[in-house]
Amino acid sequence: MVPASLVKRVRIRKPRGRGLRTRTGVSADFCTSPSGVHLRIVANDSWDSVPSIVHDPEGGLDFASPASTGTGSTAPPIGVATARWFEMLAQDANLTDQSFPLSVTPNVEEDASGLHFPYVGESGSTSNSSLAALENCRSTFDLTKSLALDETPWRTSEPITVGQYEAHLFAEFTVNISQWIDLLDPYKHFASLVPRIALRNLGLLSAILALSARHMSVSLRRTIAEKAHARDQALKYYYESLHSLRTDMQHTSFQFSEELLATTLIISAFEMLDGSPQDWQRHLEGVFGIQRSQVIHGDSGGVKGAVWWAWLCQDIWAAFRGKRKVFTFWRPTITLPKLNSHQLAARSVVLLGQVLNYCAMEDHCTDLPLAISNMLEEARNLTYLLDEWESCITPEFAPLPCLERAENSVFKPIWIHPPMFACAMQAYHLSRLLIALHRPALGGFCERDERQAVLNKHVSKICGISLTLSDYGSSIMASMCLFIAGRCATGRDARDEIVTLLEECRKRTGWPVKPLSEELIVYWAELNAM
Repeated sequence: MVPASLVKRVRIRKPRGRGLRTRTGVSADFCTSPSGVHLRIVANDSWDSVPSIVHDPEGGLDFASPASTGTGSTAPPIGVATARWFEMLAQDANLTDQSFPLSVTPNVEEDASGLHFPYVGESGSTSNSSLAALENCRSTFDLTKSLALDETPWRTSEPITVGQYEAHLFAEFTVNISQWIDLLDPYKHFASLVPRIALRNLGLLSAILALSARHMSVSLRRTIAEKAHARDQALKYYYESLHSLRTDMQHTSFQFSEELLATTLIISAFEMLDGSPQDWQRHLEGVFGIQRSQVIHGDSGGVKGAVWWAWLCQDIWAAFRGKRKVFTFWRPTITLPKLNSHQLAARSVVLLGQVLNYCAMEDHCTDLPLAISNMLEEARNLTYLLDEWESCITPEFAPLPCLERAENSVFKPIWIHPPMFACAMQAYHLSRLLIALHRPALGGFCERDERQAVLNKHVSKICGISLTLSDYGSSIMASMCLFIAGRCATGRDARDEIVTLLEECRKRTGWPVKPLSEELIVYWAELNAM
């Protein structure tokens, strides 16, 4: 007998009814010009003229796929998508800190003297001289200097000078945090290019410092006092980023800029570390809207492509946790045999997203046999795609010789290097595992035993790869795969080893705030009690 849960409809979370109304008193007008859509911030008490984000269970979000060309809804104008995203930030900031002064109408003609970018020393004190130096860097532009400056007025004429504390945070982002953001990017844009453009844009720089400070506040290597101090500084830099964004968004060209895209991704990562699933979900949705309005997808390349891939990794985890489909339904146009090794590694994550969509399938058919037939057909299609991917992988995905673990180790170590390819193989095995787990079972005990054997095989592969991963960049993706695989693990020894692996990943990154290992232990206890 087929369990009813296999054809249970998945209810997609709807927006929290906040629309685009705000307490901040900031609104926007949009007008069309030869150069595109112009956003002008004005004082207003209502955003009723701007439609709210609607999640359509049939076609995904109102923000459909960045590259969709089907029957989905049309993309919002770039200015509207950006304004929606910023309004969400403004609302959250206003709810967190009622003193956050977004109600002041910014003026493009003025300099940035109203912005605060303090140098916070180790003791938490503010250096007035450093503050003055940083504010002076954001001086009024001489638009006659060059066409480049004329087109990018949000960039400072000289690199912004930072103090010692900011330099420490900046290095933390560039050396460590960028590793997991750049996991699928062979060019490592967030380690190489983004830090450099941030030195000429106060909003992006402040976002980087906010993320680094927030990351420091969850580090297991810090004292309680250090964590509290870092969290306070993270909020300060976060507000500084919003202040600068408020000014920069008045320039039409800023809405197409690399600075804006990088800032959206970094703020989304901030929410990921902040531990609020609802806020993070809305930020991912907002970033998706901006990407879709600019037709950004996995083949975009450059900073745009780097942002998209980093965003997809975040959205896949959020989709699993929220039991929903991933926001994007972009379908690659380049066939698998034409991809290089790095592109194949990234494609494994796209396939994982499609598998999560399968797990969250919402079938409106009341005919149970037809619903089961649809699930089986989709499982066959996805299995074919995974078979094709496996047949195309290059030597970079092959395991290398490695030292054996202790004799009492449950899983055999599998060393694949560089870590990008190791994580790709984990994503591949996780996709196989999820299909086996969600495919309707039509047989009896024999099929159940066969299914469990398949699950055990892929759990062993995922955990074996994790045994050899010790770098910072792969730890978050490995944690995601380990957690999902752990839900299928049987046997106390296997579960204990998975808990150990999850704790090792968390020691390296501090993510998530609430340990996944503790959640797994509770889950296993509930299973045993059934």
